[in-house]
Amino acid sequence: MDETLVKGITVLQAKGFQYLSFGLIGTSIELLGFFFDGCPLEDDNQGRDRFNSAIDNLFLKISPKYKRTCPCKRRPHDDFCLYAGLRCGMAHIGRPQNKIVFTTREEAGREKHTHLDKDPLGHLVLVAEDLRDDFVAAWNALKRLSSDGMTQKSVTDAFLNVYTY
Repeated sequence: MDETLVKGITVLQAKGFQYLSFGLIGTSIELLGFFFDGCPLEDDNQGRDRFNSAIDNLFLKISPKYKRTCPCKRRPHDDFCLYAGLRCGMAHIGRPQNKIVFTTREEAGREKHTHLDKDPLGHLVLVAEDLRDDFVAAWNALKRLSSDGMTQKSVTDAFLNVYTY
């Protein structure tokens, strides 16, 4: 993951493709949650639970603001649900849903917006570079938990085969 997702997201953002990075991060949050369950990676209908598990076990320790992003244990999802608005929005229709908006660190500074706070119109603001930093922190925390035996699966197990030609 360090060489594929973390490096890839960082390169995308450095080249000005912050918007695309939201899709990778949103779906990869679900992947982090995989390490906390006992199911095979390929199991269907695990997305919401895995996403929630990553938020609960990793992201809430990074920032308590993640608590306001709908724990997805209720339906219908509220307007600030990261699972529905970020993960599903980007995975299925290529844009955020509900009252979630994307921005960059530069634009957020200019507009006086803060990551995971609401803008004047009541939208939850996600700042690309801040979300990346939180994702990297969550991944690093997961590696520590895994090495301490606190996860269902080890992050050192091969689960992603990448071939270079």
